[in-house]
Amino acid sequence: MSNLSIEQKANSSIHTVNHGGFHTSAQTSNRNAASPVQTGGNTDSAFGKPITKSRYLLGLLIILGAAYSQYVLPSFGPALGFLVVYGLPIVVVSVLWGRTIIQKAGKKTWAALKLGLGFYGAFTALGLLASYAILFVLTSFDPASLNLLHKPNPVLNVSTEYAWIMVALSLLIVGPAEEYLFRGFVLGGLLSLFKGRHWLTLSLVSSVFFAAAHLYYGLVYGVASALDFTDLVTFGMAMCITYYLSGGNLLVPAVVHGAYDATGFLGVATSSQIGTVLRVLMLLMGIAVALGLFINRTRKKTPTRSRLISEKIMHFQNKNRDLAQLSQQIVQQLQADGYEIQSTTAPLGQVIQAQKAGILRDVITADRAFTIMIAGQPNDFTVHIGIGKWIQNIAVAAAEALLTSFLFLAIDVPEMLWTLHVENDIVKQITQIVG
Repeated sequence: MSNLSIEQKANSSIHTVNHGGFHTSAQTSNRNAASPVQTGGNTDSAFGKPITKSRYLLGLLIILGAAYSQYVLPSFGPALGFLVVYGLPIVVVSVLWGRTIIQKAGKKTWAALKLGLGFYGAFTALGLLASYAILFVLTSFDPASLNLLHKPNPVLNVSTEYAWIMVALSLLIVGPAEEYLFRGFVLGGLLSLFKGRHWLTLSLVSSVFFAAAHLYYGLVYGVASALDFTDLVTFGMAMCITYYLSGGNLLVPAVVHGAYDATGFLGVATSSQIGTVLRVLMLLMGIAVALGLFINRTRKKTPTRSRLISEKIMHFQNKNRDLAQLSQQIVQQLQADGYEIQSTTAPLGQVIQAQKAGILRDVITADRAFTIMIAGQPNDFTVHIGIGKWIQNIAVAAAEALLTSFLFLAIDVPEMLWTLHVENDIVKQITQIVG
C-alpha cells in the first residue's frame, strides 16, 4: 500500500501506513520528517459454533479498549505495551471463542494463499486510486493539511536497533495477533451473529473496526489521515475476503500482514529504498496473482446464449435440524434414486451435487449437475436447488470453485425444462426429510 507517487506529487515525505495497532514513545530516535513511514498493515454454518451477542460485544470492547488504552494511561514500555495491546485481547478472545477460530485457521491454505495475494494486490491498487482522489480533494480545499504528512510516522519513528526487533515481531506477533483478533474474531463473530446480512457488508464493518483501532494516525495527521485510513480499510477488506472465501483461514492473512509491516521496519533498519522496493515487489506479485485468478475464472465461464437462471430457494425456520445430518439424509435419498453423488462442506454451507445417466446427461451437457446447497443454522436455514457445474473432486476443490456463481449457473431452455420436471420431486423429498 505504498503511496510513494502520491506523496511525491504532494512534495511531502514518503508516507505509508503500518497495520500494527501498538506504538510507544520508548525507543524513539531523532529521525526527521523525511524518515520512511509505513502502511502496514448471511450467517454461515461453515464459520463454526455461534457466538452470543454479549460475548461478541465484550470481546470487541476489550480489543478496542486495549488499543486505545495507550492514549489515556501512562506511557507503556515496549514489553508491557505488547502485553496490554495484544496479550490481553488474545486471552479474552481465546476464552470467548478461540476454539472455533483456531479450528478454521489452517483451512485450504493453498487456495487462501492465491486469494490473499490476489486480493491484497487488487485492493492495494484500489486504495491507491482512492488516495489520489482524496489527495486531489485535500489539495483543492485544504492544501495546508498536506503539511501534516511531513510528521514522522508514530509507529516507524524508532531507532535502527529497535526496527530490527520489530521486523521479527511483525512476522511473529503483530501480523498473527491482529488477524486473529480482527479477521478471526471481529469478522468471524459478525458472520456468526448476522446470518441475513451479506458477507461483504460485514467485511466492510469489520474493516472499519480494524481502521478505528489505529487511532494514532488520526491524532498525528488530522484530516490528512484519510489517506491512512483508506489504506487500512482496503487492506482489511482484502484479508476479510481471503478469510471468508477460504472458510476461515488465518495463516495466509497473518503472513501477508506480518510481511507487509516487516518491510516498513526493514526500511528503517536499512534504507528507505530497500523498504520501498520490497513493498513494490509485494504489490506487483499481488497484482499478477489477481490477474491470474481473473483470467482463470473468465476462461471457466460458459459462453452465454439465450439463458435463464434456474435456482429454487426454500427457507425453513424452527426445525432444529443438524445441517450436516440433513445433508447426509438427502444424499442417501438421491443415491437410492440412482444418482451419482458428491458432497462437501464449503464456506457457503453444505453442498451436494448429483448426476444421473439417462436423464440429466442425456438432456444437458455432461459437466453439469443437479446442485443442492444448505446454509444457515439449525432453526433458520435455506436450501438452494438448481443446475450447476459438476466440480471434479468437490471435497478438495479450491475455495473459488465453490462460489454461488459456479454452483448455480445460467442455463439453456432444455436444461430449465429438465429442472422443472425433476425439481418438484426433489423439493417434496427434501420437505419430507426436514419434517
